[in-house]
Amino acid sequence: MTLYGTLARSDQQTLRLAPLWVFSALVGRTRLETWELDALWDAVRATLPTTTRLGSEALQATLDDPGLVEVYERDGRPVTTGLLAAATVAAGCGAGAARSVSSALLAVGEGIARARGPFGRSISRQDADTLELLAEILDVDGADPHRLFASV
Repeated sequence: MTLYGTLARSDQQTLRLAPLWVFSALVGRTRLETWELDALWDAVRATLPTTTRLGSEALQATLDDPGLVEVYERDGRPVTTGLLAAATVAAGCGAGAARSVSSALLAVGEGIARARGPFGRSISRQDADTLELLAEILDVDGADPHRLFASV
């Protein structure tokens, strides 16, 4: 059984939804158009061969779920809350799994940002800033993701 397969269904769903939260962070809204989703699925497919472990398993599960957009629309979690939940699920599987998921999601984000950028070849300054924020939220260094709100 895969690591993804050992997770609770709610945790699996959180990881499947994570690329949609990354996409929403970059486009600035949670209502996604069909043509925009094509860019997301392209970025997920392009990232999949470059990922390993839990990151790869979660991206494949994202692609394999035909009702995922409807689940996303019903989920209702804000982008940051959803991404923190994904980081927490991944961190609970160990540091390697957390890095794998974070790296996969950031690679998907870079693919989306590049598609949105000039001539589809570079990332705009605004999207680069958003990706930096996402890296903090996804906690690529393995620290507690809730540290972002320690002083709130």
